[in-house]
Amino acid sequence: LKSHFMTDCRLANRFPSLPSPAWILFLISLCVLCPGSPGAQALPGDIIENGAWRLTADQLSYDQTTNEYAASGDVVISREASRLRADHVRFNRDTMVARATGNIHFITGDDNLVGDRLIVDLETGTGTLYEGLVFIRENHFFIRGDRILKTGEATYRVENAGLTACEQDMPDWRITGREVNVTVGGYG
Repeated sequence: LKSHFMTDCRLANRFPSLPSPAWILFLISLCVLCPGSPGAQALPGDIIENGAWRLTADQLSYDQTTNEYAASGDVVISREASRLRADHVRFNRDTMVARATGNIHFITGDDNLVGDRLIVDLETGTGTLYEGLVFIRENHFFIRGDRILKTGEATYRVENAGLTACEQDMPDWRITGREVNVTVGGYG
């Protein structure tokens, strides 16, 4: 037993001593009282709230000079009945404009938008969807186009458009046009 104890003591002397509990407490309080600078990289999974808008992502960083967040990996920006989900988003807090790419799915009220790229003013709900599809639930209406501009609450301008109420890939009927203006519940 004595030789076993002596061996353990010799091994213990080879390793540096652990910091005292007071030193550990000091380091913890320093981390809590002095958070990183506003321009520092945010940790994955951080939640940023800007008024009623909430932003979550796997990777998130903030640029203080432009007041802009860069988010990637399962990005979600949400408020009440609106939710934008994408692979990558750049969000400017001053202008409230989000620029999203990759697997876009934007729900605004009862309308669903999917596409490759989206630039949207989150305050007004206006913006541009590229290579997209809009489903308007109220009228059970589909709008497909290379570029879909939401110009107002219920108005769209669509380039290389296809409009239908049919859900099939090959609909029974479809209206197409190089440029189509649509007013939901109104005229096309």
